[in-house]
Amino acid sequence: MPLDPHEINSLYLSGTVRIPHTPPATGDVYLIRHNIPGTRAKQEFLRIVHEIDDGLRFTYLIRLKDVRAVKLTARSEVNSIGKSSRRGGASPKGAITGPEPIGTDLHRILLSEHLEDLLQNTTPGKPDEDELWITDAAVFLPEGAPLHVQTHAGLTAAESAEFHPRAFSMQATSARPCDTFALTCDPHAGH
Repeated sequence: MPLDPHEINSLYLSGTVRIPHTPPATGDVYLIRHNIPGTRAKQEFLRIVHEIDDGLRFTYLIRLKDVRAVKLTARSEVNSIGKSSRRGGASPKGAITGPEPIGTDLHRILLSEHLEDLLQNTTPGKPDEDELWITDAAVFLPEGAPLHVQTHAGLTAAESAEFHPRAFSMQATSARPCDTFALTCDPHAGH
């Protein structure tokens, strides 16, 4: 009996975390080909950019080798970075090189093998530069996968004080505790 695509998807997505976290949120996925200093070795990274609004953006940096799957939406486009179409135009919306993704509905899933094949069919761009690879997608990683998260927020000073409590500020973790209401630091406090 042939395997059902839903069975395969379940196996790949079990024990994973979705980035961006809350459906139906999606982000643009950028490919970064990093040359490891002092070697000829290369490592691929993905940067997922999730725009909440003009004032708030989350950026996730992950290793491509940790990705289990990428879920595409009806608006997703997969770009062949560094390639121009033989006809001189852009690739058609949603065009994918390599094997067909699992599922025939609009919410296609690219498994790790699809991503490896897609990477092989993507012309290398400049090293260490972000190049838009997949738009409007969600990425699935194992729960223990490492990632780096950056929050970019345009806030007023008052909003920033509420958004980033003192416990997370650099002063709160320094060896010299400061009173946030006074303008002086006590160099002898805590010693």
